[in-house]
Amino acid sequence: HRDLHSFPTRRSSDLMRSGPVAVYCHKLDDWRPWSRQVSALTHWDPRCQDCCALVDGVLIKLFKGEEVSFETIAALAEGLDESVVEAVSTLPQLGLDDLKGGGYVIDTTLMALWSLLNFDDFEEGVATTVTYAYDADTVGAVAGCLLGAKYGLEGIPQRWLQQLQQKELLEAGVAALLAAAPSA
Repeated sequence: HRDLHSFPTRRSSDLMRSGPVAVYCHKLDDWRPWSRQVSALTHWDPRCQDCCALVDGVLIKLFKGEEVSFETIAALAEGLDESVVEAVSTLPQLGLDDLKGGGYVIDTTLMALWSLLNFDDFEEGVATTVTYAYDADTVGAVAGCLLGAKYGLEGIPQRWLQQLQQKELLEAGVAALLAAAPSA
């Protein structure tokens, strides 16, 4: 029995798969079915699936070198679950102290997107997001993915990159996703 109203079905850990999904889907005009399908492997609540589709859409825009603003995010949210659209509409009014960054998928999505819109530096954005978030690992991963896509590899501090484990394996995984990416 899948209870869509229970909190565990609305957790945010599926958002951590957004980076690889966006890399794989970056050439597609409509990545949403892929995002929802990958999210549904573990999270059947439509809010989880739509938050993944939203984050993937933002990542794809960033991969293409496009500027992402609140208006961009609001446009990407159109047609998603009404609770996601409503939450996104509050982004311009939110401050860091208003964000929960807990395990609820919409809270995590809002905090990560807020970080993307409000930090001009990868390190400050990730460090602050992780410090304020209740679910620091997930929010940090999603915010780090968004901020990394915005500022690129050169925006990540060298001392962080030097600590990266299995860098060659990660690079090979990205190359494989790019090579296998379907076209529109």
